[in-house]
Amino acid sequence: MANIKVTQRGMLITYTTEPSSNISTGPNGGYYKGLSTTIEWTGINLAYQDPNTVMPTGGTITSFTTTGANGTDQLSITGINYQVQASDLNLPLDQRLGKLLMGNDNWTGTTGNETFVYGLGNDNFDGGAGFDTLFTNVSASAFSIEKTGNDFTLTVTQKGTNITGQVSKLSNIERIQFPDKMIALDLDGNAGQAYRLYQAAFNRTPDKAGLGYWIGQLDKGAENLNHVAAGFVNSAEFKQMYGANISDNTFLTALYNNVLHRNPDQAGFDYWNGRISASMTRPDILASFSESTENIAQVIGQISHGIEYIPYN
Repeated sequence: MANIKVTQRGMLITYTTEPSSNISTGPNGGYYKGLSTTIEWTGINLAYQDPNTVMPTGGTITSFTTTGANGTDQLSITGINYQVQASDLNLPLDQRLGKLLMGNDNWTGTTGNETFVYGLGNDNFDGGAGFDTLFTNVSASAFSIEKTGNDFTLTVTQKGTNITGQVSKLSNIERIQFPDKMIALDLDGNAGQAYRLYQAAFNRTPDKAGLGYWIGQLDKGAENLNHVAAGFVNSAEFKQMYGANISDNTFLTALYNNVLHRNPDQAGFDYWNGRISASMTRPDILASFSESTENIAQVIGQISHGIEYIPYN
């Protein structure tokens, strides 16, 4: 099983051979340093086609590391035991690297924003801190997504493929980018908050394009949840549903009915009236209802397989 540690803004599997390149090769390892990328590998009985070969053409590779020119973007693979095949020799570097990852792998990110690439094997992806995305070129219809505790499992359910039944565990992964859709997994983060606020404000499933816009605003830090709530309260749809000039009591009763789907309890009703008297705004109250334990419990069943949205460009 390979262990992959990633610190990168994109896939660091490209390289350029410059006149200043420094290449050192040997049977137990190799080193390549160019202006754009540094590549290091270790192994057993490694062989090379010529002095300028960036990857071994024979022997067994046991580890591989590539580092960007800035010294911070890095992809490190350890715990592998890959016998170089003759068929590898004419492959570009990215495809040869992919063959090192055909088994069951553990991917580990750091505090940065990483992009992981889905491949063969029952892999574990842990994005760590930061905003992390799993990318796959396989259609979303081939998979099922299930929430398991604080994590998700991604299972290939499509029949008749070479990856049918493959299961990957996703921890601290915020988004999955399929070729045909985007799925958000940050149910406690920006995507989940935007979804719940839509549901709370308008008592309906969010439209994917509108949801994508507000998720994007929250992701960029251009808005916070209370600012988004203010936009909803001032919208034509909200005023049509709740009324344009309603009393505080009518507003609170409508929130209980539309968000929590019940009549107000007296203690709760009195509490929120007290907050209004203390100058709490209606958007802030809407955001509080949206993120209440009661509303979170009501909405979780709708988003436990991830949240589909259309990114706003």
